[in-house]
Parts: sequence; structure tokens; C-alpha cells
Amino acid sequence: AAREAIKECQLLIDFPATSQLAAGKSSHTQLVERIKKALDALPKDNAPELSIRSVNQLRQGGMILEMMTKEAAEHICTNTNVKTLFLQNLDSEANVKERTYPVVIPFMPVAFQPENQSSIHQLEEEN
Repeated sequence: AAREAIKECQLLIDFPATSQLAAGKSSHTQLVERIKKALDALPKDNAPELSIRSVNQLRQGGMILEMMTKEAAEHICTNTNVKTLFLQNLDSEANVKERTYPVVIPFMPVAFQPENQSSIHQLEEEN
């Protein structure tokens, strides 16, 4: 439960290899300062406190930004205008990646296409 609570406060932000904020191109201190400036530039009306708990740079160029509260992370992720403004102030080529979860279902064909109604119907018939 504690691990899930932490994940709810996190944002995964990806930078292209050409970004000045990509791994190895800026110090951790410079990255944190840039994040703070981007957060300070966001509108304060109806916004939760937008403070950082931690920043972890990833080897492939992105970072995990952990906010102090779940509400702060949700505010940035769910509000399109806030997310766009935050990313523009951080790095115009950066993007927030949604957390995905791989799911393995026994007896599910590898070629199954969940968006295809005939595939769904075929799976229902066979099971």
C-alpha cells in the first residue's frame, strides 16, 4: 500500500536525447532548479501546493519527479493547460508518460487486438 501511495505522487517525464536536461547533460542541482522554476510559473488559483519531494534522473534520459502530495501530481497530470505550461517551462520537447502496467492473461492469443470487436467476439466464443 505504501509503494502505491508513493507511485501516486510520481510523474515520469521523458526528455529527448538532444535536451539539455537529458541524463549526463546537466547536474542534479540544475535539474531541480529548472523544475522549481517551471512549477513556480504555474497559476496558483485552485492549485494544491506544488512542492517536490524528490527527483531521480534515469539513465535513458528521463526522470521521476515525486511531488509531496498525490493531489499535486494529479493537478499536473490531469489538467491539460497546467501540464502544457509546466512542460513548456521545463523543456519544450519533454513529455509526461503515463504509468503502464503489463498484463499477462492465460490463453490470450499474442495477436489479440482489444480495440477490434471481432477479436473480442472470437475470444468470448472460444472461452
